[in-house]
Amino acid sequence: MIYTQELLEYIKHFPLLQLWDGEKVYDNVSYNDIAYLIEDAGNNDKVFYEVQTKLSAINYLQNDEVKDAFGIAIDIDTKDRDKGITVENLTNSKKVASAIVKKFMEYGIKSLLKFSGGGYHIILIFDEGILGDYLDVKNFQEDIINKIISEVSYDRDSVKDVEIKHDQIRSLFSYNRKYDNYSVPAEINQPVEIDLERSKTYSKFNFDFNKAVNVAIESSLFADKIVKAEIKKQKTSKFRQVADVIDKAIDAIKPTDKENMTDDELKKLIDLVRPHVDATPTYIINVAKAIVKYKKSISVYDEVFNKGVKDGRKRLLIYVIVPYLNIKYNGDKEKMEAEAYEWLRRSNVSEGDLYKYRNEIKSLISNIAPGVRPTSLQSLLARFNVDKETFIKEYIM
Repeated sequence: MIYTQELLEYIKHFPLLQLWDGEKVYDNVSYNDIAYLIEDAGNNDKVFYEVQTKLSAINYLQNDEVKDAFGIAIDIDTKDRDKGITVENLTNSKKVASAIVKKFMEYGIKSLLKFSGGGYHIILIFDEGILGDYLDVKNFQEDIINKIISEVSYDRDSVKDVEIKHDQIRSLFSYNRKYDNYSVPAEINQPVEIDLERSKTYSKFNFDFNKAVNVAIESSLFADKIVKAEIKKQKTSKFRQVADVIDKAIDAIKPTDKENMTDDELKKLIDLVRPHVDATPTYIINVAKAIVKYKKSISVYDEVFNKGVKDGRKRLLIYVIVPYLNIKYNGDKEKMEAEAYEWLRRSNVSEGDLYKYRNEIKSLISNIAPGVRPTSLQSLLARFNVDKETFIKEYIM
């Protein structure tokens, strides 16, 4: 493999990866799981690995601080490439890709154009802070990225398809087994012959991943959504301030049915809470309902934590276990780290394999904010694409 070191440097920013050795697929693996394989392949001209990067979670450095980001990929599918790639068809694909890149530039959005080995990808990386608490990746992709691409004029018959992805994409500097070449950075004004040459023969690239991240967007396209995001963020901050007070008040009044409190119970709740927080009665009631709903999710998460799981450990660390421990131990990072390893042991991870999770656990715990709770059960089930009963049966030990 000719771009071994460049590949290793690139994929270290992705907590979850997929690797294919031509026969076996290693899915949802970390950098530490596969780095040694790729390093060994760099010294062997008969071993080749294809790597896919998961776009949902990305890490980058900003002022020496590890920050979270997410990615969106645009796949420009070259026409008739099943019959073999041609300079003509690649040129058509690159014209479309370049037009899209230029349109993003008009909005002040940085993008990475890369030759995939058989076509062109555009990678967009955004700091998670851009989403705020109002947007999620799905509506960001549909309402904003799609809208920008729709403004690009190009001959629809010159390419097979233009597809937007948020799951995974071939890694930059990865080997492409189908075409026996490599995915490499591309420039909008250079001919495809140069991309083809660089995909076959080593070329030095000065690529800085951290500089490819969009940390802020000032375009008017986002103005209304950014304002709404800031309003939502303020509301979320207020929620965290009053949630603990309301939670204790609910325990104090001991309602018969927490999901359907009587008028008298709600009045007692409001009377207990109002001396301690600046909130209206309606807001207190709404937060109380949210807490009760959250605790229903936590009952399942108690099982996940106490019993361990059969699969999905990395995703559960991100969305459940570390936030769960954050609340349980009030942000005590030392206790959180120790308990995270105990949970992995309960999940049948051997002592020899615990190191594979070390970097991820340290990064998650170092970067979690005070008061951050696990994702909702509904959101988690959507990520695993199962219902509650199936999740309990197939994942919990």
